[in-house]
Amino acid sequence: MNTTTAVMLPSPAPPASTAPGYEDLVRDFLAGKNELTRRAYASDLEDFRAFLDADDVATGVHSLHARGAGPANAVALRYRNHLSDRGLAPSTVGRRLAALRSVTSLARLLGMVNWKIEIKGPRVQVLRDTSGPGLNGIRKMLLAISGDSPKARRDRALVRILHDLGLRRAEAASLDLAHLEGDRLHVLRKGKTQRQPLTVPPETLAAIEKWIQVRGSAPGPLFISLDNRSRGHRLSGHGIRHVVRTVSARAGHLCSPHALRHSSITTALDRTNGNLRAAAKFAGHANVQTTTRYDDNRQDLAGEIAKVVAAAV
Repeated sequence: MNTTTAVMLPSPAPPASTAPGYEDLVRDFLAGKNELTRRAYASDLEDFRAFLDADDVATGVHSLHARGAGPANAVALRYRNHLSDRGLAPSTVGRRLAALRSVTSLARLLGMVNWKIEIKGPRVQVLRDTSGPGLNGIRKMLLAISGDSPKARRDRALVRILHDLGLRRAEAASLDLAHLEGDRLHVLRKGKTQRQPLTVPPETLAAIEKWIQVRGSAPGPLFISLDNRSRGHRLSGHGIRHVVRTVSARAGHLCSPHALRHSSITTALDRTNGNLRAAAKFAGHANVQTTTRYDDNRQDLAGEIAKVVAAAV
């Protein structure tokens, strides 16, 4: 089992009393980010604190900075190797190092250090399979949710929201009942600090309203757990993943919540004749180049060119 352990470092972590201004630094670093990013970065800095065996996050960051440019980068390099040895995904390793670089950049801006962390994460292989289960797969999933029980209504509304609006599971998990106003759903998209209103299609809205009829009108999370142990609590990202995998397995094609998003973006491109700008807006992609990968895979451009090259021989 992978565990976070302390390692021998060039010098012991300074006591909390020798870290003036670092509690403010950490607080200000997290304060300017949206809820999802703040939670992730807070977790990343906590992991680094455990790596140093520091008393708290502020002390851990101060311990890093107090070493100076060279030794601090040496510690960051050891931390990267430590994360990789734990078998963490390259994207997770990269994000945790990005948290160290970012908090150090803020310290540099504030005059607390005059150097930066240079160590970067491992190169992340870009996901190439953007097909998803397809429209037939989505239809089978909805058919697999049989009956009219509270769970069936919740799961049906969840699948429709993930697919019809192209939401990421964290975006769906963060929704509260108050974020639905008429046919407008206010979604906190990835990388944004304010929620953006999205118009909900009639079919999707009907599924949501049927779920709300059994959920009730009490304030709180839109999607809640129905398990006996956690009934009424917010359905987490892991819980959403479990719902989608269970329903998709029942439909005959095991898939993840992100696969539903893949399908919706591909369908958006199909039904708009490859309108990249519109599809990027729908997907919440900050860079249209991300949407281009979906379009390339949808058209199999590489395969078409391969036919031309092969025919020329």
